[in-house]
Amino acid sequence: TNVEGEPIAILPPANPLKPIVQLSYAALGTACEDEHIVDASGSFNSGGRPWQQILWEILPSSLGEQGQFNELFLESLLYMQSVLDGASETLVFNTSQLVPDTPYRLNLTLGNFLGEQISEGPIEFEIADTSRPIAKLSGPANELASPNQVYSVSSVLTEACDGSQSNETSLNFTGWLAIDSGGEVLDLEVEVSNTQQIVVAPYQFEPGETYTLFWTGSVGGSDEVETIEVSKSIEVTELPLSPSIQGCFVTVSPVNAGGTSVVHLVDASESSDPNLGDEGSVEAQDAVAVSFEAKA
Repeated sequence: TNVEGEPIAILPPANPLKPIVQLSYAALGTACEDEHIVDASGSFNSGGRPWQQILWEILPSSLGEQGQFNELFLESLLYMQSVLDGASETLVFNTSQLVPDTPYRLNLTLGNFLGEQISEGPIEFEIADTSRPIAKLSGPANELASPNQVYSVSSVLTEACDGSQSNETSLNFTGWLAIDSGGEVLDLEVEVSNTQQIVVAPYQFEPGETYTLFWTGSVGGSDEVETIEVSKSIEVTELPLSPSIQGCFVTVSPVNAGGTSVVHLVDASESSDPNLGDEGSVEAQDAVAVSFEAKA
């Protein structure tokens, strides 16, 4: 109501924001750890309020008798976490109750108070048994990045914990690899690249593109070598143009004291495209075409 106590209609925005799902989880977990977490708490565009809807679902699979039994357990677990405890953006699985080397596939639907919804899936993971070493990557499985940022990812290596692994069968780092949506391998300029981390220099990723970053390694002795590979998706957002205009928002006199016209300069030549380079760089400035329109 207003100050007079009269009702006021509040209309929804013309273009309500859709939720954006940000997931943090390991596609390959390990039975050497007690828990496996699938976390969507980094998702945004809830409209500054709690999510109106958080729905986790089990996706159909062809796992056979053991897998069907396990899916019943998962459905029960999802019910307990989403209904009895209140809908949660984070699922915590007890790895002792999951079948090793079996794919689990989930779907997540988020809805905000404006009525906008988004579904993300399949969210697929499996748990390696205690005899397998694994690697994990930091951050969300599907990560947003901007072209002008220094992009970094770290890896965490977990050795087998059942006592069967020897020094000859330890996990060995092979390298980092990035490919674009067309399957082309990128020749990245990197500041750091080692077993634990890769740091990519700015302007290596094209705006509007989605890339897949791989950590690759191998495990095995002299007789048999197994390739280990983990990956994450990088979606590169497009930044808006950066205007830099001199001579606007000032008051000028139409004529000088002598009665002659005065030239007033409006200069937008330093405007730039931050997707292509730092502010002030020739490449970023040359990419911007400037035009003026004067109105009385």
